[in-house]
Amino acid sequence: MEIDLKNNFLEEDYEDLKFLLVSNIRSKIIISLKKGPKKLSNIREDTEISSSTILHGISQLESRNLVSRSGESYLLTSIGNIISLKLINLIKYWHTINLFENFWKNHNINEIPVEFLRTLDVFSNAYIIESTKENIENPFTTYLEMIADLNEFKAILPIFFPRHLDAIQFMIKNERKVELILTDEIYNSLLQHFSKKEFTKSIKEGRFNLWKIDQPIKLASMFSDNFISLGLFLFNGEYDPSKLLLSHDKEAITWGKNLFEYYKEKSEKIDIKNL
Repeated sequence: MEIDLKNNFLEEDYEDLKFLLVSNIRSKIIISLKKGPKKLSNIREDTEISSSTILHGISQLESRNLVSRSGESYLLTSIGNIISLKLINLIKYWHTINLFENFWKNHNINEIPVEFLRTLDVFSNAYIIESTKENIENPFTTYLEMIADLNEFKAILPIFFPRHLDAIQFMIKNERKVELILTDEIYNSLLQHFSKKEFTKSIKEGRFNLWKIDQPIKLASMFSDNFISLGLFLFNGEYDPSKLLLSHDKEAITWGKNLFEYYKEKSEKIDIKNL
């Protein structure tokens, strides 16, 4: 939906939005009630706000048809329930942006597809692994440690590190399942790294699935069933190996799987015939 900035409805909607966002109390009440109907004492325990302040906030929310009362309990109306979903997402989104402000600010996030930029809040519980003076390769070695015992592994790789390919080769030799989306340059590097016999055998047995994409990709993502990593490029076009965003949340892993499918649809499947 495109927003017409000349339309007056924007001002009306802004007033409704401001009603929630300028009041930390009203927002907390809505988030508390998202879990289900609650008595005043339960809301007080959730929010650590005084009863009188909560009651004042509830009265304001009732006037907007966002909260209603049933006996001694308070609950979200249908509209309140819908609003709560977006409110929670917005808070999580801003939290994620603020938490990793330097990571987003110093990298070219414009290369992340728009539909995935909209859901960066899935990384609200993520953490950054970065290089130190004592350990410049900390992000990369951490990544290698995480994939060492995996039975299945997927990655979007627009970058090339010899040790990276060594790790992939190790997984394939040990009959682990590997799925990769590669740019032309990385695909050619991979062909030089593997023997054709080893390559063909792995693909034929279904342990190694490979896609080649013609368009440039300016992000690197690796994931399995228990983690996802995201690496980004700097504004000068170079990949930044010094920082890696990691998460173990199911939502973030699903984000990675969907990103993989997004690029897979734009890629060519490599089989034995076109090796």
